[in-house]
Amino acid sequence: MRNHFQNSWHRDYPAFDARRLVEQYGSPLFVFFPGVFMENATRLRDALARRYRNCQINYSTKTNYLTCVLSNLPHAGVEPEVISGFEFDIVSRLGLLSNKTVVNGSFKSQQDLTAAAEVGAKNNADTLEELELLNSIGRELGRKVSAGLRIQAQLTESLWTRFGFHHEKGEVMRAAEHVRDALPFVRLNGLHLHGGTNVCDTTYYAKASAFLVEIAEQLSKRSLLSLEYLDIGGGFATDCPFLDATSWSVPSADEYAEAVTGSIRKRFGPDGPLVIVEPGRYLVDDAFLLLTTAQRHRGGSDSDLVMDAGINILPSAKFRRHHLRNLTATNNGTGRYNLYGPLCMQSDRLGSDVELPTVRIGDVIGIDFAGAYSFSQAWTFIQPMPAVIQVDQNIIKLVRRRQTVDDLMALDIS
Repeated sequence: MRNHFQNSWHRDYPAFDARRLVEQYGSPLFVFFPGVFMENATRLRDALARRYRNCQINYSTKTNYLTCVLSNLPHAGVEPEVISGFEFDIVSRLGLLSNKTVVNGSFKSQQDLTAAAEVGAKNNADTLEELELLNSIGRELGRKVSAGLRIQAQLTESLWTRFGFHHEKGEVMRAAEHVRDALPFVRLNGLHLHGGTNVCDTTYYAKASAFLVEIAEQLSKRSLLSLEYLDIGGGFATDCPFLDATSWSVPSADEYAEAVTGSIRKRFGPDGPLVIVEPGRYLVDDAFLLLTTAQRHRGGSDSDLVMDAGINILPSAKFRRHHLRNLTATNNGTGRYNLYGPLCMQSDRLGSDVELPTVRIGDVIGIDFAGAYSFSQAWTFIQPMPAVIQVDQNIIKLVRRRQTVDDLMALDIS
């Protein structure tokens, strides 16, 4: 396991001139390293394959849906996972929607479900109403539509319990029986479980895979499930702790892979039903760096700095301890700094009491682990969305331009 806390800088990114980049493309600025994304995907894919031959990685589109990221999925041997029609449209335009796509979410429109059924995507049903709708779609298509069941199970005290059919209340068995007895155009072929995000404890994944094997056997014995896949979900952590964490140990890809596949391999051998994992954060988080420039001193204190990036473009700064680095330091001194954003919000803070090489006005600070949920959860508030550049094998190119007022007002109908 790797232990990292503030100011560790474990990732060796390709060389670049931070000051020149912000002068050319503006500050703040997101920098995407596709090589890092590919490394993360390859490391996890290989760790899974060493243990179980029939595995599939589905990238959680909601984590970061920029085209520069999604276009790397085929090269990384990764498929998409989508939640909504919005994400359906994105992956469809990029030619990524297929029978390997995983579809999740507590609300999917009839149009979404029809699109999934037409390509044979792996749709995990979340409610009885969704199963009823799938039956209607199957009737219109003149064939059975496959579906998995998303299961809610209290395997630990702290993880998610909102989504899916509640195991402890008997809802999983009742849903499967309802499909058999009342929904002739639905065929259950998979099970899905997702317990949370930034999960460092591999014990959860070992429990989850053993649990899914047990439920699959119970349903199969009663001819309620034609098992084709087990979806363990995602939630793999990265080296960017929660603010209130007293320690943070991120398992290796091998440790995650062993926990996920152990019980399944024991029951089915090395190539049983398809095993799906849905990492988003794990693949893309450290593939992005946010560059932000020190603009002002707050009040009369040299240690309080106002930066030009705020929590509107890095929402995770509100609850995660990002790693910060002065990329343009010109001396050997150090100091402790509070870094504030430019927004008119008390909570707009990027770091507190951070030790850095002496920061002067105009210095560029790098904030790593900026790839997960930055764009997808960002909002246009006081400041526009920044540009994104890509650095790949020392080739730098603009992949998303800075948002303008014209972009914003183009949506208005006068």
